[in-house]
Amino acid sequence: IIVRGGNAGENLFLVDNIEIPNPNHFSKQGASGGAVGIINTDFIRQMDFFTGAFPAKYGNKVSSVMDIKLRDGVREKQRVKAEGGISGLGLTWEGPFLPSSAFLLSYRKSYPSFIRSRFGITGIPHYSNLQGKYSQDINSRQKLTVLALYGNDDYRLDLENAMKDDYQNSVNYSSWQYTVGASFHTVYPQGYTIHTISRNFTHWTQTEADTGGIETYRALTNEGETSFKMDMGFYLSSDKKSELGLGFAIRNTQVNNDIWL
Repeated sequence: IIVRGGNAGENLFLVDNIEIPNPNHFSKQGASGGAVGIINTDFIRQMDFFTGAFPAKYGNKVSSVMDIKLRDGVREKQRVKAEGGISGLGLTWEGPFLPSSAFLLSYRKSYPSFIRSRFGITGIPHYSNLQGKYSQDINSRQKLTVLALYGNDDYRLDLENAMKDDYQNSVNYSSWQYTVGASFHTVYPQGYTIHTISRNFTHWTQTEADTGGIETYRALTNEGETSFKMDMGFYLSSDKKSELGLGFAIRNTQVNNDIWL
């Protein structure tokens, strides 16, 4: 995603006030795109996309902000839903857990991966993801939410199929990412506060081998971030609101590129 000419890494993605590195499968380092979304759209309650002049509380990014808010699980009784399509199979489970609480769980897996494993066909992308949310009402003014996201994907092109495309190397690509976090919401008569702590991590691997099966290229990359932030809002009047965001983050990036010729 490129907004107003900015770099793809200058886009901010938030899910329930928790930053995620990329909401898509088959992403590349420093990019925000991908062929398949990780987030289950059945869970989305609201989504705001800012392409400019977004509130200062978001900070850190200069191109755009995608702020996704998930719904809570149903609290009447537990429900299970299974679905299938051209791209994959999915299972959703939601319902009450403890008193004044609810959960959402979702697992999805690409259908082409079954074809690949059964018939040995390469060049077919594979992905799977797991998503969960837990919501707990502490009292009438306070609420705790916990979010977890995990996704992995891979692509393998053997030498025979690669040479059909005039490419002389076999290619293996894989990546996985996770995000975990918790937010504590408090509502006051004239405002609110949200305290959020989160951790995200992404790993990419790509290798290539020549016609003799000798590895010619290997790239390993890890990116991780741990953050804590506090958002505050004050209602100045019925139609005016002032917002403030404070926070800090610890980011760690490791890159290991080995090339043999």
